[in-house]
Amino acid sequence: MYAKDFTYDGTTLSSLGYTLCSFGDERDAAMGSKISFSTVAVNKGERYLLADYKYDECLTTTLQICKNPCNIGSQNNLKISPSEISTLSRWLNKKSFRQMKFDATGWTDVIFEASFNISAIEVGGDIYGLELEMVTNRPFAVKSPVAKVMVFTEANQTQSFTDDSDEIGYIYPASVSVTCGLSGTLTLVWNMENRTTAVGNCTTNEVITFTYPTLASSNSSHTTLVDDFNFVFPRVANTAASRTNYVTASMPCTVVITYSPIVKVAL
Repeated sequence: MYAKDFTYDGTTLSSLGYTLCSFGDERDAAMGSKISFSTVAVNKGERYLLADYKYDECLTTTLQICKNPCNIGSQNNLKISPSEISTLSRWLNKKSFRQMKFDATGWTDVIFEASFNISAIEVGGDIYGLELEMVTNRPFAVKSPVAKVMVFTEANQTQSFTDDSDEIGYIYPASVSVTCGLSGTLTLVWNMENRTTAVGNCTTNEVITFTYPTLASSNSSHTTLVDDFNFVFPRVANTAASRTNYVTASMPCTVVITYSPIVKVAL
């Protein structure tokens, strides 16, 4: 990836007068997504069965920044002062993970949640750059939230959408909202995993919102909502062979699924 700029926690690097750069150190692209497998021997060690797996580490990489030489008047202005380092440290070196995006072609919808450890790059006793150790909270990035909308115009109709995630398996969406077109029991059958979400005693135009592990209703009189729910939350899923999710609704309704697909990239 080639980039000159990034946005972190709502502030762009370039707005502070800096640019991504390289002081000549070569490095391998960071991939993350490293998986370790736990196996159990069978047939006296002639074969091993998969017992479990886990991602070994979160995605990390190292970036370097310097003042943008196009914005300075003289060579001396390339030096970074202690007060300027303080400003950058306050911005980048946080005790929590914040959203980060690179300003590069094809990367504008790729989001990292990161913080940075900072070290100085000195030349002749003066600081001309900073090395940023980028630490994230996941083995991969996610894309900007997408909304999948399905409109069911009659009972027992089936609609479909495509899961854009790079990770095989399932994701609990940030939210799934269902606007009921009739009164009665709402059921949604998720074909990919053969799961059925059911909520009873719904009313016309009531909006049921699933936000794992909670749900809510726009109808304040639906006081039995928790008792009416079968606690099968909607999921977005894919397999190695298919990304298409088929959903069958028991009544006319509009379903809006909002989620952030997983994306596995090299930095």
